[in-house]
Amino acid sequence: MFNAFLHLLARSWANLMTRFSMSTLGFVAVLCLLPLVEYTALVVIPALLDRTPQKSFKNNLREGINSSRRATLITVATFCFFWVAVLGTCIAGTTYSEHQSLVATNLQLKQKVADTSGERDDWKSKFEKSEKEPRARSARMENITPRQTV
Repeated sequence: MFNAFLHLLARSWANLMTRFSMSTLGFVAVLCLLPLVEYTALVVIPALLDRTPQKSFKNNLREGINSSRRATLITVATFCFFWVAVLGTCIAGTTYSEHQSLVATNLQLKQKVADTSGERDDWKSKFEKSEKEPRARSARMENITPRQTV
């Protein structure tokens, strides 16, 4: 069961890479840059907005980095949510597409079985007919007396 799940994850990853049209390295690089850019934005933007004559941008940025628990939490949560959402969607999509292909294969196999059963019945009736025919001939031959032959 676990091996089947691992194969499902591998097929889902391959489908994910196909959808994004990039290599695995490119995808991971983008996902590593996303949290970095997000963290930077969450720290830099408030530092820019809170500038006053008494506090410079550098001081605000330093304070923001020192007290960036909320920004770090938001960044990590966004990163994890993105991964869960993307992989969950790909796993569900892969499962659905494989289900659809299995249903189609099952229907094809049922059709082939029905065709084969019909063909078998035809051959069976032909065989039974051919079995009865020689017996009918031999029965007729037994009923013929020597007088009837001449």
